[in-house]
Amino acid sequence: MIGSPDPAARFTPRVVGAGETAVLVFTRTADFRHDSIPDANLAPYRAVLFLLKTGDVLGDAEQAAFERWIRAGGGWVGVHSASDTGYDWPFYGELASTYFAGHPEIQPATVRVEDRAHPATSALPEVWPRTDEW
Repeated sequence: MIGSPDPAARFTPRVVGAGETAVLVFTRTADFRHDSIPDANLAPYRAVLFLLKTGDVLGDAEQAAFERWIRAGGGWVGVHSASDTGYDWPFYGELASTYFAGHPEIQPATVRVEDRAHPATSALPEVWPRTDEW
């Protein structure tokens, strides 16, 4: 659990029942913190999702525990700036397969939704103006 004094306890997979999924959403940042990261009370997990993670936020013991957990079959997902960390951690570089190099300024663009029948896009307008990190 997050907050445990034992780093290994943070990355100990737990067995979940059939139809159950436990995911740790890890949002700790040491550099830029995205406004879209909500505060959360985290439960035991089966996978780790690095959500908008930046900077070096895991110590050596935590990195070693995370590596053991992944090698034991734990799942990992990295979202957006999850590649903006672990620059001096070869295991993480291989896991993420890339490192953040930068992006252009936040700017407006128009998204044209071509398939509005798909569940992921059905609620979107045909033309969707957005300002984002394109």
